[in-house]
This record gives sequence, C-alpha cells and structure tokens, in this order.
Amino acid sequence: MTCWTLTTGLKQAIVLRAHRLTPERLARLATWRTETGIRPPVSGTPAILDAVGPPDTSRRHGPPSSDHIPPLSDLPDGDAASFLQECRRHLNKDDFARTDSQYRAGHAAARTWLARHPSFTPVATAIARSPDEDTGSHAPTDWKDMESLRLFLARLTVSSPSPGHTLARVRGAQSGFLSWQLRLDVPDDLTEHGGPGITTVPITPHVAHTLTTNLPNPLRAAAVAALLFTGTAQGLLSMTQIASVDEPATRLAIDRDSRIYIGMLPGPRHRYAIPARARPLLTAALAFRRRTPRTADHFGLFAGCFGTSIRFDHLIRDASLGIPAVTHPHPAEDWHTAARCRHVNVPVPAAPVSSPEPCP
Repeated sequence: MTCWTLTTGLKQAIVLRAHRLTPERLARLATWRTETGIRPPVSGTPAILDAVGPPDTSRRHGPPSSDHIPPLSDLPDGDAASFLQECRRHLNKDDFARTDSQYRAGHAAARTWLARHPSFTPVATAIARSPDEDTGSHAPTDWKDMESLRLFLARLTVSSPSPGHTLARVRGAQSGFLSWQLRLDVPDDLTEHGGPGITTVPITPHVAHTLTTNLPNPLRAAAVAALLFTGTAQGLLSMTQIASVDEPATRLAIDRDSRIYIGMLPGPRHRYAIPARARPLLTAALAFRRRTPRTADHFGLFAGCFGTSIRFDHLIRDASLGIPAVTHPHPAEDWHTAARCRHVNVPVPAAPVSSPEPCP
C-alpha cells in the first residue's frame, strides 16, 4: 500500500468502517500515514460534499475499452531501399497508407535520434567517410555506441502492436540511417526472432488497468509487465537485478550471465525500453523491494515472483492476459541485440521517405 501510494501520488484517503479495525491494523494505518504523508479526510457530510464539488459528467467510469488495432497485411520482405516500392506494388491503397505511416515514423525517429546523439556530428561523419590516406580505400567503420543504438531500436518498437508494424518501423529507421551514410543491419528473418515488437504486447491503458487491478502485489505486477514489454523468457527475468532498472524506470537491462553467476554485479547486458505506462509499476516494485531485507543492488528484483511455470501460467490466465513470451521458445538472442551498424564511406542512395506515385 505504501509503494502504490507514493508511486501514484495519492494525497487523501477515506477509511470505511474504521470502528471495526483491529489495533494491529490501526497501527499499520498509522505507519502508512507517517511514511506517505497522506492527509486525513475532512469530517462531516456537508464538508465532504463541498470538498468534492459537483459531479464531473465527462469522467469515464470503469476500465478502459479493449484494445483493437487493425493488423497490417502480409508485408514484402524487401530491404530498406526497396521496401516502400515493394509495398506499393503488392498492397492496396488503405494497407499501403497504414504501412507508409509506420515507415515514416521509423524514418523520422532515426534521424531525430542521430541528430541528438552526442557522438554523432556532421564533422565526425565526414571524418568517418574520408578515404584512407595510405591506401586510398574507403574502409567502413563500426558504430561505437551499440548499447544506445539497440536501446533506440527497443524504444522504437516496444509499442508496436504487431510484427508487421515492427517491420515497417525498422525499415523506415534503416532508411533514416542511410540518409546519414550509416548502414543499419538487422536479422534478415526479423519476424522469426523474439524481442521488442515481435514477442511483446503493448502496455495500453486497458492492459495497465488489468495489471493494477488483477495483480495487487507490486512485484508481481511489475514482473508481468516486464514480460509484456521485453518479450523475453521467464528464466532471464527472474534473475533481473535491482540495479538493472534505472531510477527514472525508463530502461531495464538483463544480464544473461546472471543465471550462472548469481549475486555478481551485472556484466554485458541486453537493454530494453520501459514504456511510459509500465514505469509506475516498475517504480512501485523498486520501492517495495527496498523495504525488504534484500535491498542490495545485485539482489533479484523479481525473485520469487514467477514460481513454477504452471502456477505462473494460471496467474496469467486468471488475469486474462495474452503474453506470447510465456510460451515462446526464445532460443536465440533478440533481434535488436543482434543489430549492427557501420559508417558507409561511399555515397549510398537513401531510400525514399514515401512513394510519390499514387497507390493502385
């Protein structure tokens, strides 16, 4: 209760039937008030009605409506340079327009991210593209900050409602990188991999409401949310350390070696973006864990949350959540962790942002 109160910013609470509380529960309420600073309610019916004011007719009651996003049609598996042309050739007008909007979003996001990246400047790009003075060749150079690049790809696709949307966004991002003489390579069989936008479920208002109402334990709610936005295996998440989540709860790092070296500080990690609607859940979990005896950074954040796979699957079923990550075999690394990027030191024709020709 303390963690939820601090996370949601609750300022006032009304306790019903308080005369039936036991001394132990009254003591817990007193502790709760001390730790959260929550104010006692006003007393008296007229004063309460004056404080509440007239009813808000615009307020929505009940849970958010169910999510429904039209899926994209089967998209051609072309490279970044030919993707839009292939889509225009194979899709009808409406399907192409929706695919093109995802492609444009990926293109714009890539160019914006590159413009803001501290190690990427026009001067540095010009140096990287300059020919070798001794041989006259144009040897390609690798992008140095791969962790940040892979986190960008995770943020780009974590809200993607389907693998088709993910493919269109990634192809758009690749075209944005090409416009800056950078070649972004992702697995050819992108939709066959796991990871953001492939084996993930977007944290929509409906999903966030389901998690907070059906899973009142902060650790369990955060663990299920992490399964949703990472799309990775339960075994990896069960060893996620407290230090793996940054303080603003915007990213989560999973150390695959932590399953072997339990209790060790994180080594090379795979980074995942935490979507905005899941951040209060992770913040509450951190606050809850730091009120337990095992608060050191290298202890597990979700320790004991998953239990046996059968019990956890029943928990998911009771909450009416469809999580592909629960049953996904996930044998290989995630697609965004297999991404590579390098400077291309010769002119490369950038892919078009959108097709100028009318759709059929």
